[in-house]
Amino acid sequence: MLGVSELTNTIVLLFYKNRVSEELKQLKAYSNLVCFNKDWPQYKIAQKTKKNIFLINSTRTTNNWLDECQRQAKILKQENSYWLSQINKSKRSIIYILGYLGKLPTLHKNETGETLFRETIKILIEETDLVILLKPHAITDIKNIRSILDEYASDRVHIIYNHIAILSHFCDYSISNYFSLTIPDVWTSGVKTIEYTHYDEEVMILTKSNTLRPKYVDVFINKDPDLLRFELKKDFIKKKRTLKNIKFDDTKLLQEKFL
Repeated sequence: MLGVSELTNTIVLLFYKNRVSEELKQLKAYSNLVCFNKDWPQYKIAQKTKKNIFLINSTRTTNNWLDECQRQAKILKQENSYWLSQINKSKRSIIYILGYLGKLPTLHKNETGETLFRETIKILIEETDLVILLKPHAITDIKNIRSILDEYASDRVHIIYNHIAILSHFCDYSISNYFSLTIPDVWTSGVKTIEYTHYDEEVMILTKSNTLRPKYVDVFINKDPDLLRFELKKDFIKKKRTLKNIKFDDTKLLQEKFL
């Protein structure tokens, strides 16, 4: 579905001088390349070097994976946890994709992951009735998150560790403070994806004032809290996403080639 693109590499190299991206280095000693999309720099390198290229659909869009996520969501629903009972009552919920809370080179010089989290969670708690599911990354400082949440007397915020593709079955919206490679998982489930951030000016020039991956972000907001409030107040019905299948070699051919 996606991977590291040339645009991503260009933006990263803006802030890490004299760094040679691993994605741009030619791989050695291989004859076949299997990849999910043509944006991956290795795809173009393989074309130039006359390798056999197998362009396949992302595993995130396969029926087996989507069916399993739905099955796991049904199992989770049977647990009847407190956060699920709240969602059943309110009928409105959001999954908040967390990341690094420190300084990120792509963010505006006055921002950190923490400042954006503080701004976002304040709006979500004080100005909406949404049940809020916080989905941490492995690098998220949970101690800091809990400390910030202690500033609010809210029982609508829950830190949840289940896979995001499963949690998305219970949510209408998702939000993140910079583009995350997990966004396509919630997007595929029909959730309204919102990216609320404050990128560096050079990043905004390269992306033409947009997110890194516009296909998977329904609403991109760069430091405009009023627009965020407006979007969160909109009624939303989950979408049936159109997953455009690409032509690819079938399983039998891949098995004959590699197994």
